[in-house]
This record gives sequence, structure tokens and C-alpha cells, in this order.
Amino acid sequence: MKSSLRILAGAAAAAITAAGVLFGTAFATASAASKPGVPASVTAALAKAQKLPRAVAPGPAFDAKKAKGKTVWVVGVSTTVPILELQNQLMQSALALVGVKQLVASTDGSPGSWVTAINAAIAHNAAAIVLEGTNPSLIKPQLQKAQAAKIPVIYDFANPGPVSKVAPFTNATVSLPFPQGGVTMADEAIAETGGHANIELIGLNTQPQNSVYQNAIERELKLKCPACKIAGYLNAPIADWSSTMTSEIVNLLHRNPSINVLMAYYDGLVQFVVPGVTQAGDSGHVTVVTHDGTPSILDNISSGNVVVGDVGISNAWQAWATADQTLRLLTGTKPVANEGIPGRLWTKSDIANSQGTNAGYGSAFMTMYKKLWRVS
Repeated sequence: MKSSLRILAGAAAAAITAAGVLFGTAFATASAASKPGVPASVTAALAKAQKLPRAVAPGPAFDAKKAKGKTVWVVGVSTTVPILELQNQLMQSALALVGVKQLVASTDGSPGSWVTAINAAIAHNAAAIVLEGTNPSLIKPQLQKAQAAKIPVIYDFANPGPVSKVAPFTNATVSLPFPQGGVTMADEAIAETGGHANIELIGLNTQPQNSVYQNAIERELKLKCPACKIAGYLNAPIADWSSTMTSEIVNLLHRNPSINVLMAYYDGLVQFVVPGVTQAGDSGHVTVVTHDGTPSILDNISSGNVVVGDVGISNAWQAWATADQTLRLLTGTKPVANEGIPGRLWTKSDIANSQGTNAGYGSAFMTMYKKLWRVS
């Protein structure tokens, strides 16, 4: 991997808007319950973060069947990212309920592959284009071409905020609760280390949510854990994940043995980070806290002692929400301001409730969307 980029101060904070309302049966995390030195406010926040999400209609109902026969192109940041593979399958099933087809373009994490994919979508007269984590600011000319061709563009995995600010040259966003995710990851690190976390942040420079995560994490540590520190920031380009990520982690931990938490913004990194911790001989000292809640990654929490927390976003919920924004645009319906996708923290104390594609998030949101689309 290229030289690690270390950033100790984030960009200006994005507006902190929780994307969902959490409620249900609370579970205190095992780490918070067993370690001294953890503020009561952290324990309470983690218990709240583990509650079952509730579905709230994001907007009015509409006749989604008017979109029947149209084809939507999906341009993700990389077709090799596990969470995107799963989401594409789930979104395809949701769109099929009203007769809409989906085509996923091949991408490899580079802006060049995104440009090629969008140009192909325009050439094939796509009815709409969905960007999955693909940074709009890096492909403005292609988005302008799509707008000129009157092809609506939906930006998924967006930061909270107005479309004009978050993603110019797109027609709608599907925002995720990244600010709250950063807060919860920080709280889990505080709880796991008893208020003595020395954290290495691991992110992806091409993604806008990087600074949102870091700002939220820094604020939470300053507020609730003065003894906690951020050791640095490691940039992890997707192209390097499988080739050099593990050795990079080994070298990092050897250089700085005081690090006791690796905080990966994207849990697709975990499959390469955990072997690095093991090879460095730090599996009893270093823990991993992460975000996204990819089902295959959650297995790491129950099967080992390295990954201690993963702030999950329901892949199915997000897929249906993205389908909702897409169908609204395809039928001439005004898109909603916020789909209200919630998050949920997974730790060893409740990981058993996460088994299955959408376990732990309920199914009420599916019933809700079917009613909104008038297909129930």
C-alpha cells in the first residue's frame, strides 16, 4: 500500500442528523457492563444503540407500478465490496415487485471505472442511475451529461443534508446515519478499553463520509473520554485491501504498540484487518470496532475476540429505501428529504439476534414500503 496518510484533524463537520428512531428492548454491551472507568452516559448510549429500529413512513404513498418496464442502472463504488453485492440483490427484489429491472455495472473502486459505467448507462438510455457510495464530486461531468439526457440520478450512502449541498447534479439522496455511527463507534471503543482507548482510524479518502465519521468520533471522545486518544488515520484504497491491508496493519501495530483499537469505517476491511492483528500477536490487546453490519462480517464478533462491535445498517432496509427514492423519480413523484434509515449496534451481548439477512431490524419496513407503493 502507498504510504499511510495520517490526519489528526477532520474537515468541517456535516450536520448531525440521525436517520432513524431507535426503540425496543435494550441490551447493555458486555464491554460497558464489565469494565470500570466507563461513564454512565456511554453505557446508556450503547444500550440505546442496541434497540430494535422502528419503521416510519418517509413520505406519501404513490403508484409505483407506473414505473413498470423501466431499467435502472446501478453504479457502485466497487462491485467487489460485500455490502454492495448483498444490497444489489435485495434492491433488485424490491424493484421487481413493480416490474422494474436492474442492471449492475462493473466497477473497481476507481473514478475511471465509474465514468465508464455512467457513460454506458447514458448510452443505453437508462431510466435512472443509482450511485452506491460513488462520490459524486469526482464524476461531475458525467452527472451533468445524465442530467442533460434527463436521466435522474440517486445517490445512495449519502451524508445527511440537502441534495444541493450533499450531492450536486443528482436528483435525490439516500442518506445514512453516519454521524451517529461515528458517535456509537467511539462509545464502544471507550467501553471496551475502560476509558483508555488509543485509536487508529481506518478509512477511504475517496468517500465523503470519512470526515463526518472522524468529526463525530473526535467530538464524542473529547466529551466523554479525555484520556482517550486518536493515534492516527490510515487511508485504505479498495484496490489495496486484499493485497497489502494485512501487512499494513502488522507494520502499524509494530510501529505503535500502544494502539489498542482499530476503528474501520467500512466493515469490508475487517476480513483483512483481523489477520493483521493476529499476525502481529496482538489479538489479546487490540480490538476492532467498525461500521456497516454486513452479515458475513458480523460472524467475526461471535467467532473471535478481535471484533467487538459493528454498527449495522440493515442492508434490506437500505435497499428498499433506495428503491423507494428511485421509484418516486421514475413515476414523477417528488423524492423524500430523508428515508429515515436507522442503525443498530452489534456486540457479543446481542449478536445472536443478528442471524439472517435482515434479522435484528424487523420486517415492518417492507410492509410499509409495499403500502407506500400500493402493491400490498
